[in-house]
Amino acid sequence: MINFKSFLIIVVLYMFTACFVSAQQKGQFKLKTVVIDPGHGGKDSGAVYGKYKEKDIVLDIALKLGSKLQNKYPDLNIVYTRKTDLTVTLMQRSEIANKADGDLFISIHVNSVTGIPAARGVETFTLGTHKNAANLAVARKENNVITLEDGYKQTYEGFDPNDEESYIMFSLGQHAYQRESLAFSFEVQKEFKSNLVTNDRGMKQAGFWVLWSISMPSILTEVGFISNTSDRNYLISSSGKEKIAKSLFDAFVSYKKDTEVESTYDVAIVKPKPELKSKELSMEDMYDNSLKVYFSVQMFASKSKFNLMNSRFNIVKGAVFMKKEASLFKYYAGKTNSKEEILSLQKILRKNGYKDAFVVAFKNDKKISVSDAEKLIN
Repeated sequence: MINFKSFLIIVVLYMFTACFVSAQQKGQFKLKTVVIDPGHGGKDSGAVYGKYKEKDIVLDIALKLGSKLQNKYPDLNIVYTRKTDLTVTLMQRSEIANKADGDLFISIHVNSVTGIPAARGVETFTLGTHKNAANLAVARKENNVITLEDGYKQTYEGFDPNDEESYIMFSLGQHAYQRESLAFSFEVQKEFKSNLVTNDRGMKQAGFWVLWSISMPSILTEVGFISNTSDRNYLISSSGKEKIAKSLFDAFVSYKKDTEVESTYDVAIVKPKPELKSKELSMEDMYDNSLKVYFSVQMFASKSKFNLMNSRFNIVKGAVFMKKEASLFKYYAGKTNSKEEILSLQKILRKNGYKDAFVVAFKNDKKISVSDAEKLIN
């Protein structure tokens, strides 16, 4: 868990190291679209205690939050993954969010635990690998909804929410929007701590499929335990749901203020491009399909086939390709005949979560040794 003091230092450092590059629009960078995701719905009730169901509680909170945002920001596009008691799969939620080209994704859930009635509090997750069994348990609970779908193993490319090895996929590269996600997570927990009379369980990371599958800053927040009497009382009350929605709203207001940048220059905040030689090159400069002999970096291999437009490839978007070898899908970045450039790309990938990335070589798209490629190129 990240404590607030440590996180504040991280936020300040990021503010001073933000990278500004030329952009199309002049003036102010604005958050245009927010996707609000009430968890569960329809045949999936989520956590249940007696007649009270998670799906109903989080829908009420989501609609209250959306109304507050729309009233304050009339030009803000509010997209809901559901607005009624509707069954929406995790795949459909990510498709709705990505199609909307959202700037922020807020997934709202209610927690529950069997046999520990004293467990209570609020916690907010960003995408990452679990640090303990408790974080994994929460991720498993939320991911397990896919098992209600026929053929879910095919739909979700072999992902099994009950198999811990499946969660290795979430360590394949940092989430492209990790900084923004952590910043919003911090604001959410700060507001919860101020406004709700319950335990502050803090900011955490775990492997939630829905966060992993979308291309925008995102959080999943558990707003209390339906299995705890005190938490349940405010979760089912109008005033309690109002306070939760107001906390999320206030968190957004603070996040928006910090994220949007007033400028008189033609600038926008983007990820920095990698320094590859003595000048800055785009990923397109690293991807030359006309080459017969070239170097690449193998990022990882998996039994699952991933969409190359997924956010996990954002750091090398436009310069990634896949080849199937036996039962494995292997993912590569870059196509260049410069050994210097490919070693620089390897270094960048290793710093950004692909710790086992290594250089490979191809001739006519068939793998050859790196030393043979060097001889052919030289």
